[in-house]
Amino acid sequence: MLFRLEKIAFGLLLVILPWQLKDVLIPHETGGFFNEFRSVSLLASDLLLILLLIIFLIRRFLEKKGFSLLPFSLVGFLPGILGLVSLFWSSSWPVTLSFSLHFLLAGILFFYLLEEKKELKELVLPLVLGVAVQLIVGLYQFLEGRSLGLFFLDESRLDASSKENVVVDFWGARHLRAYGLTSHPNLLGAWSAIGGFVLALARGPWVSFGLTMVVILALLTFSKAALLMLLVALISLSIWLKRRALVWGLVLAVSLLVLWPGWQSRFDLSLAKEQRSIEERVDGAYDAFLVIKENPLGTGGGAYVSELAQRKPNLSPWLYQPVHNIFLLSWAELGFLALLFWGILLFWGIAFLKRQSFSWSVLVLGFMVLIPAMTDHFLWSMQEGRILLMFTLGLIFSLFPKRQSAKIL
Repeated sequence: MLFRLEKIAFGLLLVILPWQLKDVLIPHETGGFFNEFRSVSLLASDLLLILLLIIFLIRRFLEKKGFSLLPFSLVGFLPGILGLVSLFWSSSWPVTLSFSLHFLLAGILFFYLLEEKKELKELVLPLVLGVAVQLIVGLYQFLEGRSLGLFFLDESRLDASSKENVVVDFWGARHLRAYGLTSHPNLLGAWSAIGGFVLALARGPWVSFGLTMVVILALLTFSKAALLMLLVALISLSIWLKRRALVWGLVLAVSLLVLWPGWQSRFDLSLAKEQRSIEERVDGAYDAFLVIKENPLGTGGGAYVSELAQRKPNLSPWLYQPVHNIFLLSWAELGFLALLFWGILLFWGIAFLKRQSFSWSVLVLGFMVLIPAMTDHFLWSMQEGRILLMFTLGLIFSLFPKRQSAKIL
């Protein structure tokens, strides 16, 4: 009974992993606009993580089984623990407390994947269901230029004519980039690409169907990072899994051809919104270095935007966002403690994988997650992104050692 409940909780968590379904506990507005980076929320995925951990621990206790990969499986909790330490000097303690507790919850998934060692086939159906929901919603948003109306699931209120929403120019008309049930197309694109690569490594009757949906969904987000992730996956699959690469490449080519007018606008640097995107990243990096220089201990976990608002009180509301690089962002928020986390993860992780004799898929998945890590902030600043980060790291260290991959692929 417990095992079945645990399986349902885990599957449902994968389905809603990127959703922004939440209850805002402490809202914060900047210039009349809601700022999620300075607010405190509780997500549905948080509750599922707590439930999954409780069921898992009870089952392990009843089966009298220990935890074979301690203490490495606890590394996922380290950002949350370091965030709690930063409470002593945080510039916004409610946000830092929320950041820390959320990262601790995200760490549950890393801990669970390492200790439970799920098989790839167990991930297929939840990922396919999750992609199907996002594709239906995202396709409607793109074609109709507005929300589908699933506001009870916290679908963003979208309008292609609004300057608050991200769009692409498609044959001279403004079209929404697919949000799905997430807070931003970039997050949805990264989740789609990573989920698609996991599907490509699995077996099952739904895999090819899932790969088709994944590629279309990722391209509908018009995220340049997601496109690069798709290409990295395609190149690697062409070397090791040619049949899956054929499906992936064919769908990618046809979808790109159909959506090319929109994608062409994403690379048109003469457009004001594309220039602004680049400027925001460059200016954000400059601000981050200044914050790091003036705050050696960091601003406190999650408190970067609060610090930015104090330093620059007269910016446009949408500019109060984290720097688009999670290594710079974590350094600005946690100071040397962030370097400690990334150092432990890197060196301890390499040693762990070396003992496991890891496969090529580890390197590919690691490179794929590095792309949004270097170009965006959601893997560190948003709970959906933190869970995606821990999910990906958990897969790298649990599902893809060479001996296990030889049986699967």
